[in-house]
Amino acid sequence: RNLQTKKVLMGMQKDALQTVNTSLLSLQSSIKDFSNGLLLSNKAVSSDEDIVTASADASATPGVYSVSVAAKAYAHRIGSDAQAGNYVGGAADQFRVSTGGFNFNVTIANGDSMETVANKINNSVDGATPFMDKAIATVITNPGTGQKTLVIESKTTGTANAMTVTDLVGTPAFTLGLITGVGAIKNTLQAAQNASVTINGVGITNSTNSITGAVYGVTLNIE
Repeated sequence: RNLQTKKVLMGMQKDALQTVNTSLLSLQSSIKDFSNGLLLSNKAVSSDEDIVTASADASATPGVYSVSVAAKAYAHRIGSDAQAGNYVGGAADQFRVSTGGFNFNVTIANGDSMETVANKINNSVDGATPFMDKAIATVITNPGTGQKTLVIESKTTGTANAMTVTDLVGTPAFTLGLITGVGAIKNTLQAAQNASVTINGVGITNSTNSITGAVYGVTLNIE
């Protein structure tokens, strides 16, 4: 009888150990070896990683969060009118591209190709800050017509980094079709936009698609 009792107790202990193992797995945690012990870090899992992925640090509180994505964050992109030839204007016309609190003055001349205009924009600076740290200018050519469009895009998402363009000497930005006669952006190819999500019913906006701080210890990435 004692032998049978021991077998039953051992069986109960085995079942209890399996229950503990199952509970540990349900925490969805990862354990890494350290020279002085073990590091236990939380792991956040998304039910649809095509929409949102997540990561968690050791400070994150376990929980289930319902995340609804209303909008992704986008960087501002603008374009000129399609140009059939080189720039036609003065010998030292100047315009300004502003984004994220930085102002970049660009001087162009009569006869400059669109590629030259783009290079002059990319080589402009605001103090010690190069334009290409904040945005980039490129040229897109239509093979069918040969017409070229100057495209300027911010490198940072969010409405706070929307660009403005202002003529300073002559009317180069207006002539290229970057702005209208009243100074508004003429051709918006992609509007600057903040990310907009709802987490457990609470609305959140963020300038980037990586949201940190909305859920303590968790970073959400909108895909």
